Amino acid sequence: MKLLPTALASLLLIGCASSDRSDVVKSDWTREQDGEGNVRFYRNGRSVMTYQHARVLKEGADPAYARSGFLHPLFTPSGVELSDSFPEDHPHHHGIWTAWSAVESNGLQPDFWNVGKRTGGVRVRNRPRLSLENGSVECDMESFAATAAGEVTILHETWLISPVPGGRDAHRFDLEITYHNVTGHEVRLKSHHYGGLGLRGRPDWVHTRPEAARLCFLTSDGTTDRMKGDGERARWFYFGGPTPNGQAGFAVMHLSGGPEQHTRFNPKDPFVAFTPVKRAPIAVPADGRLTMRYRILLLDGPPDPTALEEEWRSAAR
Repeated sequence: MKLLPTALASLLLIGCASSDRSDVVKSDWTREQDGEGNVRFYRNGRSVMTYQHARVLKEGADPAYARSGFLHPLFTPSGVELSDSFPEDHPHHHGIWTAWSAVESNGLQPDFWNVGKRTGGVRVRNRPRLSLENGSVECDMESFAATAAGEVTILHETWLISPVPGGRDAHRFDLEITYHNVTGHEVRLKSHHYGGLGLRGRPDWVHTRPEAARLCFLTSDGTTDRMKGDGERARWFYFGGPTPNGQAGFAVMHLSGGPEQHTRFNPKDPFVAFTPVKRAPIAVPADGRLTMRYRILLLDGPPDPTALEEEWRSAAR
């Protein structure tokens, strides 16, 4: 285990200010995989993000919080780092990651999200596979329940990360996530206000910092109020704030296919999510699959709601 070192446009403008391997990926993207299996993505020679394959733990943290299989750090085209991992308030948050918090299957009730409870967790299964044809990276994980008799695998999870070329305003990539129920019994993802895809913002966006007062939220329906936007059924949302280089943030788009998605805007901490279980549970039958697709943008500057809507319409086709 490796140890880590210690809207509307007008409204937005006013209110939100070792054995290495590299290959060319979709024109202006490149990738590099190290000996531990971690995959670093670059665009025009600049860092974009890292898929963390090796299991890591922040120095001094409870071993229960060790994690692999997430994206961090993530950068905008100007080099602004957008994400955090192992924050003091929620050490189970990691850049862009996935987990389910309320699960039932064959008498087991694991929590893959809040790993400090020690009822379950998420870990990688296989070394990431780098496509030489379309530039994608395929990553395998599994969600497991911790029982008195040992660990029981509940879901196999596959990420397909596909870089999208072009555009000076943002780095963009598509993320397809597929869950496979391998238990032989139904798996029920219970209704909850988060679960699925999560994003953790910069450490200087925490509520104890003055920057937190200038965080910016926007949904596809034009909602800019953090509290009112929480739980909204949305096609896309934006979350960002001030940085030393000006405003920057994430835009996350729910693409066609899969269940409807609702936002989760944490009322205090720089954590947001898209979840399909906000209003109702999802039952995944034995040997069944659940797939969700997203486009994620790492943006410099304030969001342009018209441009985001146009991109969503194009990407969702």
